[in-house]
Amino acid sequence: MSLASHEALLTRVEGEGKVKLIFGDKGIERVEVHIVEAPRFIEYAMRGRKPAEVPEIASRICGICSVSYQMAASTAFERGMGIDVPYEQERLREAIFTAEHVKSNVLHILYLQLPDILGASSSLEVFKKDPSLHKMAVDLFMWSRKVMRILGGRYHNVVNVRICGVYRMPEQSEVRSLSVEAERAITNARKLSEFVLENIERFPRYEQKIRKMALCDSVDYPLVSREICYEGRRFDVSEFEDEVLPEQVSYSNSLRYRTKAGEIYVVGPISRFSTSFYSMREEVRRMLKSFGFSPPLRNIHCSVVARAAELYEFILRLADFIDSYRPEQVEVKEIAIAPGVYWGAVEAPRGILYHRYRVNERGTVEEANIVPPTSQNLLAMEEFSMEHLRKIGLVGGEELRGEMVKEVGKVIRQFDPCISCSVH
Repeated sequence: MSLASHEALLTRVEGEGKVKLIFGDKGIERVEVHIVEAPRFIEYAMRGRKPAEVPEIASRICGICSVSYQMAASTAFERGMGIDVPYEQERLREAIFTAEHVKSNVLHILYLQLPDILGASSSLEVFKKDPSLHKMAVDLFMWSRKVMRILGGRYHNVVNVRICGVYRMPEQSEVRSLSVEAERAITNARKLSEFVLENIERFPRYEQKIRKMALCDSVDYPLVSREICYEGRRFDVSEFEDEVLPEQVSYSNSLRYRTKAGEIYVVGPISRFSTSFYSMREEVRRMLKSFGFSPPLRNIHCSVVARAAELYEFILRLADFIDSYRPEQVEVKEIAIAPGVYWGAVEAPRGILYHRYRVNERGTVEEANIVPPTSQNLLAMEEFSMEHLRKIGLVGGEELRGEMVKEVGKVIRQFDPCISCSVH
């Protein structure tokens, strides 16, 4: 059997990657997602550092989801040490984390995925036709940045999350200043979400087997939790590395992951939505049901549906926080972290972000392991890309490679890969 291949750069994603199509005598054989960005060895940089430094070091892995890394690292040590974060400080951290999700979702939906939704060549083409859409997107994005700056100290790589809480509680007047634009943010979030749901019929609706993994909580739509749900069962975050195993391929600078049973799974909005839909607010659920969407979502192209729902949900959460904010006195003191192993996990915008740290007798980090969501989704990107090509009948030879690359790109963008995270 003769083999041929075709490579193309991945576009409208964060970081440097490419897709490779492998052809045999009977047409396309497989799709490979090549992660070519250089590894950065952040985990090695943490060795010998005090745990208090770890959240800041981890946050430099990603400029888009830096708060996710801070939260995962902080909660790992807090839970291992039995530290209770003061209530108002915990609410502030959750609000900063929520604002990061809003900013990330706006970027992804309106700038990276919108052309796929509308069949356009770029978001610029879409915005030229509909300037009001662009204005709503910019307003939402800039408001989320303002929230992060006031609550977190900066609008990216924030400096107000630490083990045991925060460094500073903003003045009530600062936070209340956000409420002036909060109502418009809610209106824009709903309009943008409805716009996505109205236009999603352009995507295919064939059913797929999506093995969903997400944090779970009996009450809340969780961004932080001690438990992970997978295919009808739960396990503790500390068991993650027993349940999920890494593997390596020659064409990727990122590790990839599958379950101990060899299954390919998916993390991210589609898994959160299907796991915790009934913990969303009633107005969000009503909006989704009015467009015919309810859990579980059975096609990876519906990931953008989940992102649109979360955008609306999280804007409502932020508005509530702003209205009820009460600052309290913050006492910043370093906590001695005892020797041992510490586990933590959060839902970053792209899915489960897992951290494990081993602290030695000297009180410094001896070993670190960070598993980002994009690394966990790489196998699913390849599997669903091939399945998509088969479902739409695009399985011929090299003469169709241009159309194949276009369709594979649509699938990969549903995962919103953060390539820089995957090579940390």
